[in-house]
Amino acid sequence: MSKLSPSRVPANGRLSRAGQGTDHSPTAIRRLRDASIRGMCSPEWGSELGRLWLEGKLTGRQYQAGKAFAELRHDYLDAIASPPEAPSVSIGEKASRGHTDGAREAARHRRAVKRYQDAIDVLGAQASIVLPTCEHDTLIVGASFGALSVGLTSLADHWGLPS
Repeated sequence: MSKLSPSRVPANGRLSRAGQGTDHSPTAIRRLRDASIRGMCSPEWGSELGRLWLEGKLTGRQYQAGKAFAELRHDYLDAIASPPEAPSVSIGEKASRGHTDGAREAARHRRAVKRYQDAIDVLGAQASIVLPTCEHDTLIVGASFGALSVGLTSLADHWGLPS
């Protein structure tokens, strides 16, 4: 929750969104999410990560880390021959890959499992917040948003994502 300085409280005493660093009104964000759900624009905007980014609650770097983690999770589940845990508007979904030769496929699976295990190690306690948000599009409320932000920043640092 942000703190308001006395200079940001209008004379009428009503809180305002002015100066919060986002150019998107709540109505515009809602319309974009609705259009995404209907398939009229990129599915990313229908996701919880997309909403948080549009509202200025996540940085572009954190958003990219969340997308990368969702894709990595999908690759990990593919590698361990597990079906996705739940159908969703997951921003990390990929089309099924065709058959490749066994040795290359096994190497790709080993890399996916290793990268995923490394990411989970980097996340530590934040994994319990980052995983459901990125894969299951779970709404983040209260104190868990701080854990999401810390976790996504940790992943971005680990993967060397640009600022």
